[in-house]
Amino acid sequence: MPNVLRGVRDVDLSVTVMGQKLAMPFYCPPTARQRLFRVTVRPHAGEVVEAPATDFCSRTGRMVPETCLDRCAVTGATALHHLLAISEVSGRRALPEFMSVFSFSGKNVLQDELEPSAVTGRSVAPSLLKTSAVSGKRAEPDQFGTCAFTGAEALKSELAVSQVSGKSYRMDEEEQSEVSGRSGHASEFIKCRETWQMLAPDEPETCEVSLH
Repeated sequence: MPNVLRGVRDVDLSVTVMGQKLAMPFYCPPTARQRLFRVTVRPHAGEVVEAPATDFCSRTGRMVPETCLDRCAVTGATALHHLLAISEVSGRRALPEFMSVFSFSGKNVLQDELEPSAVTGRSVAPSLLKTSAVSGKRAEPDQFGTCAFTGAEALKSELAVSQVSGKSYRMDEEEQSEVSGRSGHASEFIKCRETWQMLAPDEPETCEVSLH
């Protein structure tokens, strides 16, 4: 009989799903944030497969399968894989707010893998920074100079040019002539035996009696 002539008074929409009869061919599963249910599916007779374990995603506030989550290397919070940034130096994953751009290479790295330069303020890998023998500050190698008298490396701002010899010296070992006011490294000066004042090498005279 054609469909247009069939009666619709007693239409049966029931269907059997996984051994259970439903009044309609669809149903609403428990998808609210109850977090208390575990779903099992039976793809074929004789086998029961449990749904994957779930955990909380701190970024979305939702329960998702544990296999889709990873932990932030900084805070330990769990988040979906694609919401975590990856350090191009160590491969560690973390939330985006803990990432920075490496100023030399432009690579994304974790903030705890970088150190700010005391001179330029740029984020630099610790292994690429040098430490000043004067102040202990750390900066890029091109910000350093060498003391000609001690061989110590210090920031250029911590070095000066001797007015006695014209050589570079560390300012924390500076001395000044009491006569001319010229400054230089302590090793360049002579102490007067009478006044104990510091003098430049060309300023003292030898006593003709004591030969001092």
